[in-house]
Amino acid sequence: MHYLAVIAHQAGRNEVALELIRRLILFDPEYADAHNSQGNFLRHEGKLTEAIAAYRRALALRPEFASAHYNLGNALKSKGRLREAAAAYRQAIALRPHYVEAHNNLGSTLKDTGRPLEAIDAYRQAIALRPTYAEAYNNLGNSLIQVGRFCDAVAAYGQAMKLNPGLIEAEQNFRTALKGGSKRAMPSPQRYAAATGHWGRRNIMRRQYEHAVAG
Repeated sequence: MHYLAVIAHQAGRNEVALELIRRLILFDPEYADAHNSQGNFLRHEGKLTEAIAAYRRALALRPEFASAHYNLGNALKSKGRLREAAAAYRQAIALRPHYVEAHNNLGSTLKDTGRPLEAIDAYRQAIALRPTYAEAYNNLGNSLIQVGRFCDAVAAYGQAMKLNPGLIEAEQNFRTALKGGSKRAMPSPQRYAAATGHWGRRNIMRRQYEHAVAG
């Protein structure tokens, strides 16, 4: 029944998924995976308080459930309970050190609580684990901007665009970084080209870059 509930959720039939998972929990109240999935389905409906309760039930049954800690962190973050969210992500990472998404989301939470240097460390850890993680590079750039490291931010956004040319947010952030950085803060042309890929694919950005470094 758990499998059927997950399939229903993936098919966009969330009400059916919730009903199936409710029946499964009635049949087996100690099935931690069912409580975790119930939390996911409830969070999809925007019922964050109920989702948090479901994740906590899953963790009461299985404290070492890394995915439930991560999902709890996501629900808490959506509720604006950032310190609790960070603690949940840290617990997920302690249980599963290679949990790439947990490192990335921990970084976002730290950034939002005004701790950009710690956020940078978290994003770098995510990137070390998954070098093709374009979103983490984009997020890294955002935190580098917070600490005034425009040159490094430009390189991070460039890498994000290289890995995922369709990541519009990275392009927008890239332009912001070029406008915000001084001439001295800009990367060398060689470093810029390495970050953004072949000049020909980014002609508009090249002109923006040249304008920025020209002062």
